[in-house]
Amino acid sequence: MASCPFAIDYIEDSATNRTAHMNHLPFLPFLALLGACAATANHDLAFVTTRDGNYEIYVRNGTDGSMRNLTQHEKLDRQPAWSPDRTHIAFTSSRTGNNEVFIMAADGSSLRNLTEHPGNDSQPAWSPDGQRLAFVSDRDQDSRELYLISVDGSGVQRLTHNTVYEESPEWSPDGKSLVFARMVGGGKGQGDGEIFVRDLAAATDRLVVQRDGFDGAPSWSPDGRRIAFHGGIGETFDIFLVDADGSNLVNITHDSIECYQPGWTPDGARIVFCAGTGPNAYDIWIATADGSARRQLTHHPARDEAPTIRPR
Repeated sequence: MASCPFAIDYIEDSATNRTAHMNHLPFLPFLALLGACAATANHDLAFVTTRDGNYEIYVRNGTDGSMRNLTQHEKLDRQPAWSPDRTHIAFTSSRTGNNEVFIMAADGSSLRNLTEHPGNDSQPAWSPDGQRLAFVSDRDQDSRELYLISVDGSGVQRLTHNTVYEESPEWSPDGKSLVFARMVGGGKGQGDGEIFVRDLAAATDRLVVQRDGFDGAPSWSPDGRRIAFHGGIGETFDIFLVDADGSNLVNITHDSIECYQPGWTPDGARIVFCAGTGPNAYDIWIATADGSARRQLTHHPARDEAPTIRPR
């Protein structure tokens, strides 16, 4: 079985001396080809790339194709997430010496540390109303668990209380649930990743996908009916779709190269994802939601990953 390269939340860094991680990876460098893709035309796209020598967050302008490095920092910046109102980006950075969740304006200005905690906080995901973010933290124990925080930094709420490793939360479009990955049968960075949904009101977790191979990076479709995720197949990974109730599981890529980090276009018609031969040879691709009409969007020798499209 392939081991998931995204199951550890730290990247090697001389200041923190932590191990490598690329988890839910949300990033994209974009070329002229992108403008030819109707589903993403006129939509700005955030992504992470190593083309400047370390992990930085870029945005490609959906109108003219220009690209801009928003973070420009020697530390590691990754896991971008657009706010629902399109005006801000939350992301993870190690610039304070540990992993923290930051928020910046969509042009890279007005940077602020949202979490401000000595633990490691990462993988932010905005609630549909833009008032809260879900994130992952080891602040209360060695394994990572799920938390909520208000957009002003107040009201931190711990959602899960266990010793297993959890990652990649994303809100359902109706704001009532979180989909996430949990390492079943293991602790920090160990075990077989499976897809769960948490009912926030009932504080209960429901297993959605249980299969051989590591499953991670789940992403709700805009209509809330389906969940995309990457899953291990032998020694590689593919992109899967499943109905929100766990039925109708299908592999949409069936590729010979590794496919990770699916994300939906706002109309739900296409899926963007990261694909390549690793560890640094990754680019961004797009396909229709059934896996057909695939198109490579980036062609760069650096690692391009984690595509996330600006909301409408």
